Amino acid sequence: MKIFKSTAVSVCLAIVGLGSSATTLANNNFSGPYIGVETAYIHANDKGKEYDANGLNGYTQNLKPDGMGVGILGGYNWALGSKAIAGLEVGYDHYREADAISGQNFNGSLDCAVTSCEFKTDIKQSLSAVGRLGYLVTNNMLVYGLFGYSSAEIQRSLNVVGEGNTSSETHKKWQDGWVAGAGVEYLASKNVSVKLEYRYTDLGNAKYRAAAWGGGYTEKFDYTQDQVLLGVNYRF
Repeated sequence: MKIFKSTAVSVCLAIVGLGSSATTLANNNFSGPYIGVETAYIHANDKGKEYDANGLNGYTQNLKPDGMGVGILGGYNWALGSKAIAGLEVGYDHYREADAISGQNFNGSLDCAVTSCEFKTDIKQSLSAVGRLGYLVTNNMLVYGLFGYSSAEIQRSLNVVGEGNTSSETHKKWQDGWVAGAGVEYLASKNVSVKLEYRYTDLGNAKYRAAAWGGGYTEKFDYTQDQVLLGVNYRF
């Protein structure tokens, strides 16, 4: 009986010890403040529609800007028990070349038989503020989902070249929307982790008066993007 009691006590202490160790790992490995750097690849859809002064549909087009960017981020995680992590993260990305050009790639009533029409979408930079909820698959590997706010500075250009006449205009605007995604983070050392992450962003739509068409037209653009990020975080 004494042997059984001693064994039972030992098992209980071991279980408690493992639980404490897991909690300690969650706290020590992934909780607390961190900063990081990342590289990002985006592939976007910028769908444009043109309306005349009477609100009737004209041309439609779909530009697909893509390219690479680099960014910085910072955040804070809290351990929820032994395996779960909750956190907040803010980030900034700058895109050197993330654009798309459409020549006569449109559908609708726009007639460019004697006119050169060129549309261009450039993604300049973006901001995000997200909440994260993760789970420790192993002591050093965290899988997580995220959801939050996103905004991007988008520049759209239109050039129209007719018979002896050239019109061009550029619109630059920050568009706001939401972002959702998931990722995996691996603790490579006590203070350094690496991550691989996917994000989907919907920034709604933006409207512009198209002066290049004589000022009587409105252009509406709906923007969404897929994004893959690879980053390194340093934990304090």
